[in-house]
Amino acid sequence: MRVRRTLAAVSLAALLAATASCSTDDPPDPDGSPRASESPSATTTSPSPTETDPPQRESAKAFIRRWQSAADEMQRSGHSDEFLRISGDCAGCRDFAQTITGIYEAGGWIRFAGTHVGRITRSGTIEGDPHWDAAVRVSTTRVKDDAAAEVRRIDPTDLTMRVVLNQQGDTWHVVDYGTVD
Repeated sequence: MRVRRTLAAVSLAALLAATASCSTDDPPDPDGSPRASESPSATTTSPSPTETDPPQRESAKAFIRRWQSAADEMQRSGHSDEFLRISGDCAGCRDFAQTITGIYEAGGWIRFAGTHVGRITRSGTIEGDPHWDAAVRVSTTRVKDDAAAEVRRIDPTDLTMRVVLNQQGDTWHVVDYGTVD
């Protein structure tokens, strides 16, 4: 059994649903910037270096939360280094990072308050690697795919994210991830 991979299993799951959940009832500001209530700095702060460094013997659940925080920050900034550093050799993670950096390189952006990772439960193994299912809430998201694109608004989304991990020493690496129905 493989995880059903989406373009970005957590935050970008909302982006994939854009064609179904785009809304025009709340247009963006004329310059395309986020409204004050949606500004990432209004509701979240970037993690300090000590917050992104793994604690000794980090649990899988703590790692998943830290990994998702790095994914959120990558989407807000367009900088993928930290996300890729903690993702290990995950091909889907590299694809996700390439998509996000491509949006920013094309003059686009992503604005959202981030995701909330709720309950995380160990749910089995895939090809010998343990996996966990996490209840995730993605906040309202605004996306400008490139400099010439219209701004899209994506409604909040609830989903279940599955993260397949491999433990290497005292740290974890992502093998695969996706959403489950």
